[in-house]
Amino acid sequence: EEKKKDPLMLVQYLIENCIDQAVIPPPYLKVIPVENIRPLKKMISAGEAAILEKAIAFSRSGGLFFNGYGPTESSICAAIFNMNKEAAITIDSVPIGRPIANTRIYILDKYDALLPLNIPGEICIAGRGLARGYLNQPSLTNDKF
Repeated sequence: EEKKKDPLMLVQYLIENCIDQAVIPPPYLKVIPVENIRPLKKMISAGEAAILEKAIAFSRSGGLFFNGYGPTESSICAAIFNMNKEAAITIDSVPIGRPIANTRIYILDKYDALLPLNIPGEICIAGRGLARGYLNQPSLTNDKF
């Protein structure tokens, strides 16, 4: 528990215990040298926007970087992007990727009309993993869903 609270102790723990897969939130990634975490082969980052520089550094060092995207209402992960050293990122942020199984993602305009590819809009999520509402809070459910 103590090692999880200190990013540098966590890195040392990963190395000493030959951990090859880990979920590491972006705030930790800001302060650790991801390219030096060996034997880590797969890293998943979720909970906040992924840090592009860290994703590129980890991928270029031979690891697979996964960006998990999704709000709490969709069980945290509604989409995933797999970045490896061959991935070409031409924008200034890590993409959210493609929907996971049994999930659909739509990009809609302010009239709830479906938008074409590469046009900004509002992300709307549908599927089996989506919550049906907030327990005993109909006004919050109506506002968020």
